Amino acid sequence: MIEVSIIVPVYNVEKYIEKCIQSILGQTFKNFELIVIDDGSEDSSWEICNKYQNLDNRITVYHRDNCGLSEARNFGIAVSQGKYICFVDSDDYLRNDSIEKLYEAIVKYKVKLVICGCQRVNEQGRPLYTETIIDGGIYEANDLFKYIIKSNGWYYVTAWNRIYDRELFDKIRFPKGKISEDMFIVCSLFETAKQIAVITDRLYYYVQRKGSIMHSKPDIKQLDRVEAYYFIYVYFEEHGYKKLLDETFLQLEKIYFMLRGKMHNISSKEKDRCIKIDMMYQELYQRRRGHKCKYPIARSRVFILRDYIVKVIKKFESIKKVE
Repeated sequence: MIEVSIIVPVYNVEKYIEKCIQSILGQTFKNFELIVIDDGSEDSSWEICNKYQNLDNRITVYHRDNCGLSEARNFGIAVSQGKYICFVDSDDYLRNDSIEKLYEAIVKYKVKLVICGCQRVNEQGRPLYTETIIDGGIYEANDLFKYIIKSNGWYYVTAWNRIYDRELFDKIRFPKGKISEDMFIVCSLFETAKQIAVITDRLYYYVQRKGSIMHSKPDIKQLDRVEAYYFIYVYFEEHGYKKLLDETFLQLEKIYFMLRGKMHNISSKEKDRCIKIDMMYQELYQRRRGHKCKYPIARSRVFILRDYIVKVIKKFESIKKVE
């Protein structure tokens, strides 16, 4: 019986996928299957994946038309056979004892979810500053909710630096066509798991590269992050986590103004998306009017002012050049 299924979606990562696969095959824990989903790569990624499939019978490579990260992960969940599931992004890599440490923890603590530490690195593998994860131990789901809305909340939201009991995905899937897709399901996963074990070992290497989704220039899809915070806000509201609403709204508002102000020269379809996001923000803002918030809502209005000032300066500079 396969104990762990490691799912790796792949799309145009020919520079990184080999190191990713090698780090998985070199794990001290051996009882795993590696499921690689080539999501319509247009470079040599699929050839590299096929090469490793021929070298190790634990690897199965699936080639699909490009559907996005969420659907690739969902497909991997559907075809996986392991009792436990791990996700690895194709431009990242693992410490050689990552799966062993995660597996030992989920068995030892008898939980359905274990989160580990990770290390940011640049494309050359040099360590970058990485936030310190909370103390190790076993936490109730509601004890971790407050961390996912912090500025470094990615540590607790991401799909990858953890191991899951596959039962968590009996009724939960990543939302199709979204980025920041893990934000949409993290609350449900925590609530379903009930208890989450945290180990501080930095077992996952998170590569910061310019071409990745999270480090590319803002485009219309980045507004999914606003929708994700809206989704989390509503979840907290409906489940009685009122103490978390202020900070959740603050984070939503910051991202909304930061991204919305950069959406210029867009198509009619993209305008419709912007209008939907505007309505989400306005709905929450109107619902919160008169609500005493310990975080001044006006603080994030600086983003609007900043973008306005930049536009004025650019216009002034262009006039001067004409003169």
